[in-house]
Amino acid sequence: MARTGPLMLHDGTWNGTQVISKAWAKRLLSVVTPVTQIPPPHATGWRTRGESYRGVVIAYESMEFELSDAQVARRIGWGDDREAEADLCRRMAPRIRLYGLRHLSDAHAAEDLVQQVLITTLEALRAGRVREPEKLASFVLGMCRMTVLDLRRGARRKEQLLERFGTNLLPAAESWMPCLDRDQLTRCVQRLTERDRSVIVMTFYDEKTSADVGSFLGVSEAHVRVIRHRAIHQLRACMEVAG
Repeated sequence: MARTGPLMLHDGTWNGTQVISKAWAKRLLSVVTPVTQIPPPHATGWRTRGESYRGVVIAYESMEFELSDAQVARRIGWGDDREAEADLCRRMAPRIRLYGLRHLSDAHAAEDLVQQVLITTLEALRAGRVREPEKLASFVLGMCRMTVLDLRRGARRKEQLLERFGTNLLPAAESWMPCLDRDQLTRCVQRLTERDRSVIVMTFYDEKTSADVGSFLGVSEAHVRVIRHRAIHQLRACMEVAG
């Protein structure tokens, strides 16, 4: 194989001897498949740069060309091709965003549309549900239309429900929380005995059960409840005096 290249370059002649016919050498050097139609390496079984495929050395990594939308779609359908998926998102995201801005008139809604349509398109390509990769742009446009229609139906449905049942909805009850003097509460807690303070802290700050507190202090659950009740009474009295 190392001498095949020079042999082809000299029209099949080696050291003055015609090893193969010139016509055959010319045929071997002719273009069989256009570069733009060569599938990616993982689809043909080629492994690394410079390896042979059916006896022909191919340096496929040196070939740089822009894939069409259809070729990108096929690469995604062939398998787990993150590069092709990223390329698809790069190509289609601006088109989807523009469609969203025109039909939704909201930048945030347009970004949501980009994500939804791209996810749906990638899932369809991975599952082989896109029958005509050559019409990928039309497929994406159709998904944009369907998604926008779904969004509008959902918004219209919400409006209808509010118009029909909105008058019967009760206002949410406002939560009432007493205004506590936190500094005073801290002083009151500090005035408790060490055991009472431990029960209060473990119960209301650490959210421990009576069994956990009793196990930590070495007392029964019933005793923990008695200590907690007494400590709460002392705290309430301390806060009332301060108030």
